Amino acid sequence: MTNTTAEHIAAARRLLKPSPVDYHRLPVWLQKRLQQARREGHGGLRRGIASNRGAALVEAAMPSPTLDHWGKIDWCGASAFVVEPYTYDQQHIDDFLEIIGPGVEYEFSPNSWHFPGRSLRIVFWESQQC
Repeated sequence: MTNTTAEHIAAARRLLKPSPVDYHRLPVWLQKRLQQARREGHGGLRRGIASNRGAALVEAAMPSPTLDHWGKIDWCGASAFVVEPYTYDQQHIDDFLEIIGPGVEYEFSPNSWHFPGRSLRIVFWESQQC
């Protein structure tokens, strides 16, 4: 990243005030849902995953380019899962929602932490959370 790019990101963050991302961390609720889907042998999580760790599970449940700059954020007073890709595939989101089960909502925002104005923020949270 050049100094100019870093300066643009810093300026955009000051102006837009996006919430920071705790990168490569999963909310507890999502970790549990992914582990349950793996135990049940869900197709998206069967493919040779030797680990029950969050990173391995979420990488199997949501492929690139949608899974980019991911982690957790504070949302409605609880933890939410966030991805901030430059581009995404709606089918990846639909498949992810099918894997993690009902009761999860999501929304898009142009106000990302990774690169405000360039990357898109997609936030997932449990429905009863907000």
